[in-house]
Amino acid sequence: MEDNKSDVEFGFATVTGKGLVFNNKLYSNAQMIKSQWFDLAQRTGSWTIPVLYNPEVEGHLVLLDVGGLEVASSIEEQQVIDPVILESYYSALNSLKERMEIKNRK
Repeated sequence: MEDNKSDVEFGFATVTGKGLVFNNKLYSNAQMIKSQWFDLAQRTGSWTIPVLYNPEVEGHLVLLDVGGLEVASSIEEQQVIDPVILESYYSALNSLKERMEIKNRK
C-alpha cells in the first residue's frame, strides 16, 4: 500500500482577538468575522476549536461547524511587519469598530 501524504489530520486551533491561531499562523474567514469571534475573544478570552488540516497544504483549515464545514485561510504574509505599524492598524480598526457600535446604538 502506498503512503498517502495528502491525508487530513485533526487538531485544535485557538480563537484569539487577532485571529484564529494554528501552528503559529493566523487564519480567518468571512463567517468568523461576521459572527464577531475575534471581538468576543478579545473581550472574554480565547478558546479552542477543532480543525481539520492537511500538513502538506499550508494556508487552509477546515472548521467543524453545526451547519456544516467552513474553510479558513491564512491571513499572514511571509514578510515581517513593523510592530509600530501593526499596532497603529489595530488601533485604527478598534476605533472604527467603536464608532460603528455607537452609530448602531442611535
